[in-house]
Amino acid sequence: MARKSEKTLSGLKLNCFQWTENEIRLTIENIHEGKPKHISSVEHTNRHHGNNKARTHNNLFSYLKEVLQANGKWKEIKETNLGNKRNLSKEDKIDLENKYGFIYMTTNLLNGMKYIGKHSRFDDSYLGSGIRVREAIEEFGEENFEREIVAYAYTSEQLNKLEKMYIDTFNAVKDQSFYNLAPGGEGWYGDKKETILVSE
Repeated sequence: MARKSEKTLSGLKLNCFQWTENEIRLTIENIHEGKPKHISSVEHTNRHHGNNKARTHNNLFSYLKEVLQANGKWKEIKETNLGNKRNLSKEDKIDLENKYGFIYMTTNLLNGMKYIGKHSRFDDSYLGSGIRVREAIEEFGEENFEREIVAYAYTSEQLNKLEKMYIDTFNAVKDQSFYNLAPGGEGWYGDKKETILVSE
């Protein structure tokens, strides 16, 4: 019987680099195509859900940080050095006493599926208004869903950027364990099959 040949890729280059004080990003480059590809980010946080997920994530973060430190590629970033102070106009000023909205993650407690969204009204009963998550809530019942606030925003623009960032970080549109259909932010997102309105 003929042995089935196996296809393998050789020469792939993996690159890890510091993105923030608490995040390391990984990219992979296929030398045959010459195009780098962002594949993941590893965050040092307890925000990840499930048994041992946060611990595993943090262990991987610590290991990669040691590699970067050993190669002189890690910089200690302090909050006070994140940017130079500048005089803000009235339009630029952010009211830190009043939050504009928040990014949340809604979890189906029966099957573990999640939904990432944004909201600007601080009501505890809101679980999301995406098409798939609303269908799931109707099917399983609101009592089987739990919402967790993962970040706050102080302006509309910041809220849109945060939503896009979180959806991108978790690859929520392509990951089958998420209900998300669109990349987030503000406006219309369409494809050949349907047009989706991104709403709060």
